Amino acid sequence: MPTSRSAPVSPAAPKRPVRTLPAAASPTWPATNTTTAGPIGGNKVDKRAPSITLTQPATATYLLNQVVAASYSCSDGGSGVATCAGPVGSGAAIDTSSAGTKTFTVKATDNVGNTISQSVSYTVNYAFSGFLVPVNNPSTVSTGKAGRAYPVKFQLTDASGAFSSSLSAVKVITYRSTSCGAFSTDPTDPLETSTTGNSGLRYDSTANQFVYTWATPPAGCYTERAAGRLPYPSRQFTEGASAMSADEIETHYCRYVEEVINYQHLDRLGAYLTSGVVVHAPGVPPGLAGARQVLASYFRGFPDFHLTIESVLALDGDLLARLWATGTHQGAFLGLAPSGQRVSVSAFEAWRLRDARCAEQWLHLDLLELLHQLGAAHPVEPAVHSRPS
Repeated sequence: MPTSRSAPVSPAAPKRPVRTLPAAASPTWPATNTTTAGPIGGNKVDKRAPSITLTQPATATYLLNQVVAASYSCSDGGSGVATCAGPVGSGAAIDTSSAGTKTFTVKATDNVGNTISQSVSYTVNYAFSGFLVPVNNPSTVSTGKAGRAYPVKFQLTDASGAFSSSLSAVKVITYRSTSCGAFSTDPTDPLETSTTGNSGLRYDSTANQFVYTWATPPAGCYTERAAGRLPYPSRQFTEGASAMSADEIETHYCRYVEEVINYQHLDRLGAYLTSGVVVHAPGVPPGLAGARQVLASYFRGFPDFHLTIESVLALDGDLLARLWATGTHQGAFLGLAPSGQRVSVSAFEAWRLRDARCAEQWLHLDLLELLHQLGAAHPVEPAVHSRPS
């Protein structure tokens, strides 16, 4: 039998010595570069303006020279408030040194430049305690004969009771026709004192009171109002029968020019023009809306529009006035862009009256001369050119 052989065995490889390395030392960093491990947060951007709390002054009426302390504060939830300021500091007295409407504005800025402002308007007025004798205060109605002149007396004071003597404190004194039925249940008292002269205002320094001589209109019931920085309380009068004289018509028209035109109180048109007044101007609707439209176009084009009466004549219920119109072209007018040009032109107005108010109206300005002063290259069709028939 064949003899089996075993495969040769290779001699074992010699073993290599194993060398152990020492542990590596941890690196040491300067203390200024150390940090706590963790996630890195995002950047914050402040885009919101501060907030303002304005408590005083409020939208209210204060008396002349009344001491009113301003009260306001500012806050910001982001970068913080850098500045917070008004006309005076919070806690200081606001301006009440003159009558009129005033604006108080607080501005705030944060530390990244976001800015905000908040404003409030307030009114400063005189103290008015009512009319003095011979005129009664509501609800008693003073009665007298039409055509006579009556003294209307009153006083104006500041917050401390000091009298005001400035005639400029009273802008205009007007009256309006009122339904006599509105006074039917009120007590009446005759006006014992009358005076002479046309309507006018003066100050009596001896009695410390304003005295307005009121030349009464035709028979009817009226409410009289003294308008200063704000309307003062009104008083009712009723008169006996009488027709409106030429002098009264002329005085009535002068009041209209001053109150409606020069002070631009379009809300008072109804006191001088009938509700269905015919306004002789092309393209103008009838009634008070038409009259308002014509005047508003002048006021928009010339915000300081002013009429000066050179002469006025009333005869048989009609009136004709020769006028001088001035103004500064600061708004669009007859298609012309504002030029800033100061203009001065002649004008006339005619009224046909009914029941002491204008029932037909013609108002004509020398528009060719006006356009010449504005430097218009081509003539423009006048807005008002009709003539009284």
